[in-house]
Parts: sequence; structure tokens; C-alpha cells
Amino acid sequence: MNIREGILDSLVDGGESIVQITEYLEYLKIQSSRSVVVNEIKQLLRQKKIYIEYPSIAKGMVEIEVDKIEDYWFELTESGRLEWDRIRE
Repeated sequence: MNIREGILDSLVDGGESIVQITEYLEYLKIQSSRSVVVNEIKQLLRQKKIYIEYPSIAKGMVEIEVDKIEDYWFELTESGRLEWDRIRE
């Protein structure tokens, strides 16, 4: 499993912050730096595979403020869930 797949997998059961996502990647033994995880989250947002659920003022944002990333909770979109379903098969 790669970083992208690990992030999608971490969100399959509900919203998570970068803290929980990073801990889950560590649990899966996926080696990564924080900047790589942040960049992948940014890409998934732009591709509409995930969205920001919390705080509500950030819903719909596709660009995040990196210095505030720990404030955001991410969820899978339907497109993200479909990608994860293909990975799972």
C-alpha cells in the first residue's frame, strides 16, 4: 500500500485529522515525511477525492493553509470512496 492508498484507507470509516492519518500510516508501516503526507492530502483535495468536513467554514476549500492543517478534518468524497473500493479489490 502506498501513501495515497493509506490516506484513503484511513478515511474509509469516517473523518480524520492529519494527526490520525499520520498515525494510521505509521501503523501500516508506510514510511513518509509530513511534507509528503501534506502534499498528498492537497492533491486529493484538488482531485475531489476528499473534502474538509471540519471546521464548517472550510467546507468546499480545495486549497488548505498548511499552518492550520491540524485544524482540518478530512472525509472521503464519493469519488474517493470509489477509488478506495478499487484498491480494496
